[in-house]
Amino acid sequence: MHNNVEKLFLVYALGLSGTRKYRKEFIRLIQCNTDLCSKTQIGSFLEKYKVSSDSSATYFHHDFNHTYISVVLETVFDDRIHLTEKTLRPIAVGHPFIIANGPGSLEYLRSYGFQTFSPFIDESYDCIKDHSERMNAIVAEMQRINNLNYKDKMRLIDNCRSIAQSNKKIFFSDNFFKTIIDELRNNVFDAFNSYKDNLFDYKHMLARLEEKNKCSKNSHDKKDYVKTIEICNSSLIKHLSKGGTLENYVPPNLD
Repeated sequence: MHNNVEKLFLVYALGLSGTRKYRKEFIRLIQCNTDLCSKTQIGSFLEKYKVSSDSSATYFHHDFNHTYISVVLETVFDDRIHLTEKTLRPIAVGHPFIIANGPGSLEYLRSYGFQTFSPFIDESYDCIKDHSERMNAIVAEMQRINNLNYKDKMRLIDNCRSIAQSNKKIFFSDNFFKTIIDELRNNVFDAFNSYKDNLFDYKHMLARLEEKNKCSKNSHDKKDYVKTIEICNSSLIKHLSKGGTLENYVPPNLD
């Protein structure tokens, strides 16, 4: 069961700028610890892997089959709980995980019915408000797990894997799919209702797009020009121009 594992931790860190700048410090903390660094796979095992805009959603089975625990470095690491496909990926493949995100992220995941990995992994980091302290706590927990003797480490891994497999079943369940769809629907209507008082005016939006279209066409910016044309010809704009509303709009792929 454990014969093919090459590293204890798997850390993907594709972007290191903007909101992702914290990842540089996170990786530095790992690399400062020689033993922990030797047990951590930073990036994919696949040397031919080329980073692109959709790389964070890609699944390479070798990476997960040859590591024990994912350490998810989310897009933001501040006060916000902003969970993306980066967090859903280890859940979908049945991989135990630690998450670097805003405080309360694990509690939020549990609200969907997923289990997290306490008491086997010390998840008290999820309650730490200070960002530097939270980061240090995550690295410290990685070090604690790394320092366990072989028997205790394998016991921890086996317990975490059992939880991860349960999470995988929940992820692919009809109930979770329905929960996500309902949440999306509610969020869209909440956003619309909060904006409705500001008089949503698609004609004004069209006028702005057409002005941008002229500028893009004159400057030979083909990408913006094509994008503007697509928006102006979108099914939503056509629907609204015929007297339809956002409430009764059905996207073409759901029709």
